[in-house]
Amino acid sequence: MENFISKSLELVIFGNSPAWTMRLLSIIPEEKLLPAAQSVLFGITTRYAYHHSRFYRQLFDQYNVNVKKIRKPEDLGAIFTTGEDLRKTPVEDFVCSKPITAYQTTGTTSPLPKRIFFSDSEVRKYGKTGATGLWKMGIRPEDRVASAFDYSFWISGPTLKASLNWLGAFHIEAGKIDPKDFYDQIKPYQCNVFVGDPSWLLRLSEVAEKRGAWPVKMILAGGENMTEKTRAYIESVWKTDVLLTYGQTEGYGNLGVECRQKDGYHVNDFMFKFEIINPDQDGYGEIVYTTFSRNCMPLIRYRSGDVAKFVKGHCSCGFGTTKISKLRGRVDEMIACGMGNISPWMFEQILKPLALASEDWQIGVVRPGNKDVLEFRIELDDPKGRGEQVEKSILRILEQDFPDYWKSYTMGLFEIQFRFFDRGRLRTGRKLKHLVDERTELIRNGKPTISAAGV
Repeated sequence: MENFISKSLELVIFGNSPAWTMRLLSIIPEEKLLPAAQSVLFGITTRYAYHHSRFYRQLFDQYNVNVKKIRKPEDLGAIFTTGEDLRKTPVEDFVCSKPITAYQTTGTTSPLPKRIFFSDSEVRKYGKTGATGLWKMGIRPEDRVASAFDYSFWISGPTLKASLNWLGAFHIEAGKIDPKDFYDQIKPYQCNVFVGDPSWLLRLSEVAEKRGAWPVKMILAGGENMTEKTRAYIESVWKTDVLLTYGQTEGYGNLGVECRQKDGYHVNDFMFKFEIINPDQDGYGEIVYTTFSRNCMPLIRYRSGDVAKFVKGHCSCGFGTTKISKLRGRVDEMIACGMGNISPWMFEQILKPLALASEDWQIGVVRPGNKDVLEFRIELDDPKGRGEQVEKSILRILEQDFPDYWKSYTMGLFEIQFRFFDRGRLRTGRKLKHLVDERTELIRNGKPTISAAGV
């Protein structure tokens, strides 16, 4: 019966076409429908997870949860699912039915990735909801889309493909090749929509500024944050809008999209229940979400690590779903930048072979212009004499041990600089922050991001 209810809601809302879904969401009274639908789906999800997932059954029993009475997140009290749960718990304890595919996150606070499994029906389902988001952004079946997302265990490319297949739009999957090669190879296909990482799109735009841009309808960016200055530059080159998407592997890369207002993300209320926990005085807190209609690996109150706030009121675009602000940063130790997702553990591996004067070092992510710069700040016994040797060693280790990051570096997606100090000069307090995000321009109101070093 519960499975019938879930499938019926999906059929009514997403069953026909993105155009149908958009018309439906523009006329239904979302203030009444959304809470009622989410209450039903939240209860179905928690009961399903309890009966099919060893992890959730043990967790709910530990807290004496009566799943028959669960209707909303608050009913679960302090129960959450974390990234550490996904890394440390055997995946068999999470998986509830036969998977058809799996993706994994890039390392964040640990080199051990999180593996997320999906069924075939879920892939099709997320294709439907993703197509609705693309329709909302303005993409139509007659458009021609070129994607430069990396496919190495990453979910963004497959998510886009599933959405475009449902939408019926022509698409090319170029992969994360050098922007100069992309420029040459994609032009004959007459694609009018580009999709890629912000740093990669910035580099493509630098190429196009020198060699000439052609008419495009829009550009979609995802995978990392983007400053308004960088957005404005890319838009000036291509004479079109750049819109951001918000997703995570845990949510099949399908959490939210911007509209033309460019002031936050319209989130997928019918596939997820969103919360903001531990908000500050301005309403910014950690995004938490529960997956609906997931039979393979449902996640209940998953702590995303991303910091944002709910945007109050109705959006002038007329789309009646919940809206969250542009991301302020991370609550864990990961920073998303032009290099990719970086964390202190990887720099510990890079610096470990070097005979440094002390264990005091710091990596600063700065953005003096349009491009991210990783600044290595290192203490040496002889800064002037050893500096050049250390620089070469770090670049060699980066190339050998971190080929994905090196690939982004050689494509010009970020820059590397070095500053060397005498012993004892870096530490000014009891603790030294090893990784700091100093790109204050990423936040529209000028406040610094929450970074790997903490707040």
